[in-house]
Amino acid sequence: MSTNGAVPRLLRVLLLRTERDRILVRQDYADEVSRTDGSLDRLLYLDGDRVRDVTVSDRVLWPGVRWRSLASDQEALAKGRCPAPRTLAPRDSAGAGRDSSRGPGGG
Repeated sequence: MSTNGAVPRLLRVLLLRTERDRILVRQDYADEVSRTDGSLDRLLYLDGDRVRDVTVSDRVLWPGVRWRSLASDQEALAKGRCPAPRTLAPRDSAGAGRDSSRGPGGG
């Protein structure tokens, strides 16, 4: 059975359980960050947070989405916005995460 590339390739998704967040990240993106930095800290949304454990998730990320944070989604919803799918973690795209003193609600 041959495909012409129209069928999207399923990529493994990892779940990062942190002290204050749950982050879904494509394995290839996590590998890229880990190879570059030697850690996964750049994937964290909340400043001062730390990874507790990493597991393989049964969740799926839409094509093009590489990263998703529960705290980020909750913050967007609290502000009346739809959570935005992301191709990069905030520390990759803006150079900084969220201030840990504000918490997931952004207060």
